Amino acid sequence: MRVATALSVIGFTVAIGCASGTPDGSQGASCTSYDDCNSELVCTSGGTCEVGASCTGHSECDNGTICGSAGTCVANRPDGPCAVRDNCVGDQTCNSDNTCVDKTCGGELFKATEVPPNVLIVLDRSGSMINPDNNIGGQTRWAIAHDAIDKVLTNFETSIRFGLMVFPYDQQDCTKATRPHDLCHPGAVFEDPQLENQERVTTFLGGTTTCNICTPIAGSLNELLPNMGNPAYPGLSDTSRSNYVLLISDGEQCLSCDGDPAEKVQNLRERSPEIKTFVVGFGEDVRGSDQLNAMAENGGTARPGDTKYYQAESAEDLDAALEAISGAVLSCDYELSKVPPDSNELSVYFNNVQVARSASNGWEYNADNNHVVFSGSVCTELQSGRVTDLKIIFGCPDDIIIVD
Repeated sequence: MRVATALSVIGFTVAIGCASGTPDGSQGASCTSYDDCNSELVCTSGGTCEVGASCTGHSECDNGTICGSAGTCVANRPDGPCAVRDNCVGDQTCNSDNTCVDKTCGGELFKATEVPPNVLIVLDRSGSMINPDNNIGGQTRWAIAHDAIDKVLTNFETSIRFGLMVFPYDQQDCTKATRPHDLCHPGAVFEDPQLENQERVTTFLGGTTTCNICTPIAGSLNELLPNMGNPAYPGLSDTSRSNYVLLISDGEQCLSCDGDPAEKVQNLRERSPEIKTFVVGFGEDVRGSDQLNAMAENGGTARPGDTKYYQAESAEDLDAALEAISGAVLSCDYELSKVPPDSNELSVYFNNVQVARSASNGWEYNADNNHVVFSGSVCTELQSGRVTDLKIIFGCPDDIIIVD
């Protein structure tokens, strides 16, 4: 029995070899294991030494056999070669070096790295965000939104890849957007999602002017989708991580602007990779709650109750909404530094308690990208911060004692 101590990295237990037996026995001789037969024969289920099935490679053999030089499956030995686990004898497993190893011997620790999600903040800077009639506690909605974004990026800049889009208009200085055709001019991405982006985003917002024109939500979201022969926005096209839009607006889209925002949110959801959308309605007199509700539902982030989006009527509400959304998107996705020899031998522990393997409420291994992904209440538990010790172990959990 081996002991895996608590470490900040994720452990995989890999074996060291054991002694092999000496083959003996001719074709037709009685046998109870490979030890009873010579090296070119296998011990069949009928208890006799016989010539194995034809083969061209180890993967075509099973039950502790490998493909021999004569092109037939022959008995393998402990620590022998392998292509798959079935080539190995007894409880041994096939490692990444194509060698059978005893999974309870020795030890090697593998690191698992959290995969931060992409979150693109899509911020309304229409005239109502700075209208004195809409002030909250003596501050404009625009100033409060700026402060809230600064706080949330400071708190989560090492665990979430934040980016920034502002709308309407596609220039930082919006004072020139006065021509009739500018009224529904879509916004643009000014900061791509990346870690530690707080200083760049807040500096940009500090030099950004608001626009006394309309609120083209659909047109701005359409800039993230393939259109007019242009590809989709690449900053949310990363298949190795989760991707989100976080829309902050003080109301619905202007009636004079084309497109259905809820439809655009659905289009984002149907992309590959999927992009979910969180919606924050900011202000006491938010207009168009039905439209914001539809966007939250189509975006896959609907809240329980009649108000499906996050309603923020004060600076404190907006801080709380952005904090809650950031907590909800924290990664439940971990990339392993090496590919496990057999993913069926993985086990996961939260604070030394084993976690069930389940695609809907537990964890699963994704062989396509070598990630362990958590779901359901297990993901929520991980996001809560209550999991102070996460271990992902390769081996036999029943034979491993985990101590702090």
